[in-house]
Amino acid sequence: MLLLFSARVSNALGAGSPQSAQVSAYASMTLAASEALLVSSIIFASRQILGYGFSNDEDVVFYVTNMVPLLSLSLILDSLHGTLSGLHLFELLFNANHSSYTVESEL
Repeated sequence: MLLLFSARVSNALGAGSPQSAQVSAYASMTLAASEALLVSSIIFASRQILGYGFSNDEDVVFYVTNMVPLLSLSLILDSLHGTLSGLHLFELLFNANHSSYTVESEL
């Protein structure tokens, strides 16, 4: 859905309507931020029990608990990716997401 907003922002800019693009970008960022905060908050709040969905091994639970803050950050950056890529900030988000995934895989 956020990619649809990205297309709408890009189309409005291409049509020479900056006010329409600004309203679309604002609506998209509001929706993306709300969704990201909701999902990240739920995952972060359940970080102590989330690992048990993968295994009963205490080491796995410990590692999942330690990875959840990075996962939450990655979810937030991913959710904002669609609109910001329409605003040509793709490289910034790619570097941030790539760094999060690299740190997660090294844990």
